[in-house]
Amino acid sequence: MTLAALPHSSDAPLLFIQWAVGGIVYAASVMFVGVFIASHIVSHWQNQLEGHVTMQLITKQGAKQEQQKKDATEQDKQRILQLVRGTPAIAQAVWLEEEEVIRLLQPWLGSNIDIVQGISLPAVIDVTLKAQHALDPQPLRQTLSDWGYTLLIEEHNRWFSDNFAFLGRLKLFVATMMLLLTAVAALVVFFMVRVGVALHRETIDILCLVGARDAYIRKTLTRRFSFAAFRGGAFASILAALTLVGLGALHEHGLFWFQHAPTTEKQLLWGMMLIIPFIFVGVVALVTTLTTQRVLTRML
Repeated sequence: MTLAALPHSSDAPLLFIQWAVGGIVYAASVMFVGVFIASHIVSHWQNQLEGHVTMQLITKQGAKQEQQKKDATEQDKQRILQLVRGTPAIAQAVWLEEEEVIRLLQPWLGSNIDIVQGISLPAVIDVTLKAQHALDPQPLRQTLSDWGYTLLIEEHNRWFSDNFAFLGRLKLFVATMMLLLTAVAALVVFFMVRVGVALHRETIDILCLVGARDAYIRKTLTRRFSFAAFRGGAFASILAALTLVGLGALHEHGLFWFQHAPTTEKQLLWGMMLIIPFIFVGVVALVTTLTTQRVLTRML
């Protein structure tokens, strides 16, 4: 009788470990990819919009009727831009044409973008702030109010602070779920090792009687459970990679982050996805070793 009689790849405990670890690795990989992409998208947006504010000019209700009915003339635009650019904290100001404003609204309106046709949209100015300068909008508001406009300022940093808070909570949730999945994997291995040893109790007793050492039996069981976990984890990693590539291929207009991400970020993402199954294989090996040693100690 040899150690080949111990749990092998066709045993129910090893098959259960293989597919359980595969499911856990796939779930962990998908969660990690989601948070990784969300984090880098938000960071990319922040870098693009850092130091930018958007100014909206709305004609006041008390302004002259003829002024309300017509768009700002080129002379009015230049006068307003000159005023805005003259503000000490502002480095650059660009007047957005109506087509650009409509294009900015498209992500929110989608196929209903036609509803803005015929609606008087506010004038929008894209403003770049000088570094280390705080914008005091009160003088601008007062002057533009005298000219018949109400000034609304949208500071992107405030919007991003809310999103970063949400992203932080999302990262905490994923970290908690990763710990929970690790604990689930450890519990599954613990019970499956006990089941595997119980199924082959007689074989192990005979092997011990003919001189097999505990360490040899323990290493054999650990190796076989680890290989089962590796098979499941490898399959799950391939499936997660195909999911990532599939999302990039199916995403509308090819705007999926992964398609246009820098090479270093792609390499980091693939590297982390490659590491995840090995983390769980390590958990399986550790728990198998400890559980087998405990069970063998009680048996003998």
